[in-house]
Amino acid sequence: AHRDFDASQNLFSALGLHASSDRSDLKNKDCQIVYCTGDDVEEACLDMLIEGNVEEYEEGLKEAVLIVDEVDGLIFDKGTVSAKTFEDREFSEWVSEWLGQLELKGEVERDWDDFRAQGECSLRIQKETEQAYVDLFKKKEGIDFAIRGGVPYMLDPKTSVIREDAWALWMEALKKHRTEGSYSVKYKYVKAILCRLQCF
Repeated sequence: AHRDFDASQNLFSALGLHASSDRSDLKNKDCQIVYCTGDDVEEACLDMLIEGNVEEYEEGLKEAVLIVDEVDGLIFDKGTVSAKTFEDREFSEWVSEWLGQLELKGEVERDWDDFRAQGECSLRIQKETEQAYVDLFKKKEGIDFAIRGGVPYMLDPKTSVIREDAWALWMEALKKHRTEGSYSVKYKYVKAILCRLQCF
């Protein structure tokens, strides 16, 4: 998108059109033309959903013309549903501690006071963590993940292409397992689920 924009930028300037290749300008009503990817449009739509401004987003689409290259990639390559995940720092600290215990002792050690203070939620996340630790030893390089620059990345199960933005707890466990020294585990949860067709 940026390369294509650079090739046409002078034309837009000569015509007096405000054009951009910055994703943030998808929300800028003064910007008349925005070069972007399907992921950019999707992220903007999800942001508006989370902010509670879906109706405003949909109204904006009525005044927009979307020219799409390789439109099949918007739906068929990535599926019809998109999920927005967020990290929870407190849960991340729990998971990091438990993975450390699993590495050193083979089990999670918690006393009754821990359980009483943190409740059922922490017990559920603990079980997720224990399962992720088991799963990491079942995952295969070249099938489930690839190593680039010493860092593991998840692979798309259909295309075997690296998914840099993908997250899974087993992948966090794998990164911690393979990293010398400390690794800050990220525990994420889904905050928004959206049909991709709604974005366009």
